[in-house]
Parts: sequence; C-alpha cells; structure tokens
Amino acid sequence: MLESVRVISFGLTVDAKRDDRLDVAAETDAAVRLFSDLYRQFNDWGLALLAFNAGSARVERALAQTGSRDVWTLIAHGHENDPGYVPRVMAAILILKNPTVLN
Repeated sequence: MLESVRVISFGLTVDAKRDDRLDVAAETDAAVRLFSDLYRQFNDWGLALLAFNAGSARVERALAQTGSRDVWTLIAHGHENDPGYVPRVMAAILILKNPTVLN
C-alpha cells in the first residue's frame, strides 16, 4: 500500500484525506501570498505574473538566457507555460480598471 503524500505550501495542505485547494478562501489567500512573494523576488508585476503561471525557476532561467527583464521579450522567446496567459490576465485587469471600454 502506498503512503499518502502530504504537501503543505502557502498554508494549503494536500494529501489523500484533505485538499485545501478546494477551499476557495484558503486557496485565494495562498495565491495572493504566492503572487506577493513573486513580486518581491522579481520586483516587477509582469515577471511575477509570468512566474505565477510558469514557475519562478523557469523565469530565472529565462532571465539568464535572454539577458532581458522584459516580460514580453521572455514570452517572445517561448518562456511562457500557457501561451497567452500573461496577455489575457493583463487584458482582464485593463477591462476591470476601465469597464466603459466595453460600451
């Protein structure tokens, strides 16, 4: 019989009996803390967003490979996990901040 694996990250517990990712409030709190940590790591919201999707190690490698801190340059060089993620999120933010553009 396999032992259950217990993962605890940003206050969320995931194991055979419990998955805190299904708790919307707990998962949202963890996501905010992760995103804040990524911003502190990269000191750039675009890079933090890219790392939120692709992982901070992948963004660190992309920075080293390209020599650029421009999120659009990293995306152009294929360092995005989910193609279109960063532009979609940024578009949603712009629409939320300026809802009249949809009129």
